[in-house]
Amino acid sequence: MTATLEPYAYSLLVAAAEAADRAVSRLPLPERAATVADGADGEPTTAVDQAAERAVFDVLTAGGRPLRVISEERGELTLVAGDDPLVVLCDPVDSTTNAILGLPIYTSALVAYHHGQVQAAVVRNLATHEAYSAQGQHTAYFNGQPIRCPKASLADSVVTFGPIRESLAQQVLVDVVAASRGIRLFACPSWSLAAVSDGKVGGFVGLGQSYPVHRLFDVLAAAVVVEAAGGVVTDHCGGPWQVALEDLHSGVTVVAGATATHGELLAMIGRRTS
Repeated sequence: MTATLEPYAYSLLVAAAEAADRAVSRLPLPERAATVADGADGEPTTAVDQAAERAVFDVLTAGGRPLRVISEERGELTLVAGDDPLVVLCDPVDSTTNAILGLPIYTSALVAYHHGQVQAAVVRNLATHEAYSAQGQHTAYFNGQPIRCPKASLADSVVTFGPIRESLAQQVLVDVVAASRGIRLFACPSWSLAAVSDGKVGGFVGLGQSYPVHRLFDVLAAAVVVEAAGGVVTDHCGGPWQVALEDLHSGVTVVAGATATHGELLAMIGRRTS
């Protein structure tokens, strides 16, 4: 039964992300920053967050199947009552700051689960109208075309980073700069991580010395896409994430890449933390 939901969940998430794209595109840049509510994560909900979330919810509700949503902005809601619901995790706008400033990397990120199993994921750049997506756990796409994570070494790769506020991240960044083709900081973790799936970047590192810097909301959908494309996503020790659907504000560290690049990145982090 679970497998039969994959095409439905995939089509639903793609349509929801496209709706968010249209809603945000219609919202003038000067109006995006207005605070309209307090988000479930304790951060202000802006007009651009709200516009994207409403568009996503409208599509999810119209699907008609029992569905529960866990949104970064409004928390957990039942959109369509009924037994055996699909569970959709939604970050309506990842990198709200970029969206407000007009910097062209900000996304809607969604992932669907049924009975705890991934059904689909979408990470759509609302500025460029491009999308990474996954149907099930083994099929990934960029703009609807199948993709696989290429087998590149670190020396041949550009690497993206999450925040570099703490000394550990700064030290690892210096090491990566010396060993790779360079680094990029996009300030949008979902897109930065998803770009590993087709080799636009060879790896992604997100870590802090005293606390994990990424909430699951920020990176879960992208991680699903990377793994479906054959890439590897772990914490900074090489272990799996502990995904608790009831606590998606919990923090994680992230190291991602093709198998070889991922291993090289883990080794660099290990030398700095040993």
